[in-house]
Amino acid sequence: SELGNFLIEQNKYTTKKGRSTITFGESYDNSNSGDATGTSEIPKTLMKVIELLPDKCINSVTLTRYTGDNNYLPQHSDSTPNIKPGASIYTVSVGDTCDIKFRCKMKGTEDALTVADSSMYCMSTTSQYYWTH
Repeated sequence: SELGNFLIEQNKYTTKKGRSTITFGESYDNSNSGDATGTSEIPKTLMKVIELLPDKCINSVTLTRYTGDNNYLPQHSDSTPNIKPGASIYTVSVGDTCDIKFRCKMKGTEDALTVADSSMYCMSTTSQYYWTH
């Protein structure tokens, strides 16, 4: 697919804290997850996907690439000022299949979501008050 080829061809990933990421759009600084990324324009290939989403007001896109068992996403909640209240947070994952662990802040319970190559999941900003991931 066009999107799959685009994701594979990206060679500007930054490796930090267990995974490789690349961000397009507004600067996103989430000190909880170790991401601090730039301001390049969102590519047309990604805009085609964004146009299919219910929430079309996307100001930042982060691609996360996993390349093996030693890759991980540090537990965090997305809580930066540039995330608009009520917005959706879409995460695209590329590379190896991995498990994302969601931990309830109030109960300490944990659930996992298996994320396959070239898949996407969505979280609300409200969920960030109750869960880490």
